[in-house]
Amino acid sequence: MRLLGIAPHCIVALLGASFVGTPAKSQILHPTKDNLEVAVTHSITKSRSANLSASLVQALERVRGARVERVFGTEDGDAIEVMGTVAAAVEDQAGRVIVLDRSFQNLRVLDRDVSKSFAIGRKGSGPMDFRSPMSLWVAADGTVSVADAVLGVKSFRLDSPQSARLVRTFKVVGDITSACSSGSDVATFRVSRSTDNLVEVRAPSGNVRVSFGEPYSASSTLARAIMSEGAIGCVADHSFVTALSGIPFLHGFDANGQRRWVSRIDPFDIGIQEETVGEGGRHSIGLQNGTRKFSYFISIVPHEERFVLVQVAHHTDRSLRARKDFDSLDTYLLDAKTGQGVWVGNSLPKISATRANGFVGVLNEPFPRVLLYQNAR
Repeated sequence: MRLLGIAPHCIVALLGASFVGTPAKSQILHPTKDNLEVAVTHSITKSRSANLSASLVQALERVRGARVERVFGTEDGDAIEVMGTVAAAVEDQAGRVIVLDRSFQNLRVLDRDVSKSFAIGRKGSGPMDFRSPMSLWVAADGTVSVADAVLGVKSFRLDSPQSARLVRTFKVVGDITSACSSGSDVATFRVSRSTDNLVEVRAPSGNVRVSFGEPYSASSTLARAIMSEGAIGCVADHSFVTALSGIPFLHGFDANGQRRWVSRIDPFDIGIQEETVGEGGRHSIGLQNGTRKFSYFISIVPHEERFVLVQVAHHTDRSLRARKDFDSLDTYLLDAKTGQGVWVGNSLPKISATRANGFVGVLNEPFPRVLLYQNAR
């Protein structure tokens, strides 16, 4: 469902879905006005507010001062470190880096001692296989979990290549576009053509503990599914931050799924989607002709105890023609309790996960790499 890091709804928009020979009956532009009329707690811009909390300012200084501690991945070297397309990466308790490689449909376990590195998985439907992997995380018990849009959530023990095994799995109704761990629970952001809540928080047994988050409001099931795709971040206090990918609002929820705040990001170029209804009642949707730029939320990652790092990718016709992940990438730091936030900058790579006193970044150009960042003290 993803290509070169482009969000799923954008891929659909780029490719569109046309019905040749079916005359247009009507057209609807998305997002509609009612989906943009949202009461906002905070507006977050590139201009720094004078009213930032002291804790947010201090966290901002640590992030802006972060430096690369170690890099994994090479253009020409050991085969295990020559990666395809890095979708996500995390650091486990042993200091190894686990990489979700979308091109090879596998997990790479990269150790500082390359001789101990290994890979598992391939494209398929077997116990160790993947079809459309979206998210990756390491749980407190050391298991490594992958949320697959098609196959659901799979958890593995990856202690060694000989003992690597699947330990549990559960299916999710709808397509997962993002997921994360909240203590021992798993939160999945999934879309379907129904009006069900977008987020389900499941206990280790797979039973749903709580669900929340309204989908995009549309009469068309196709438009609802496409416009509802989004991202979620799980915070240390078991709260959550979510966003619909193509709409400039972030939503903060407590552990019980009650909304705390809504913040708006600016600048954010909304890519207008044109829904066409043919004479036969068939729907198609794609980016409006003439669209030259659009933005979308690419990641929401917890940071330290109460913050999240949020990234907005900006596309232009130049980056689309070049099949690049994005033209530019803005990073914001938000207080997950209040929704107050600040612009960090546009020089960081895609942030995939948090780590002790830092975070994990990924790059796919000019070749795939994983970067371990250490915050400034």
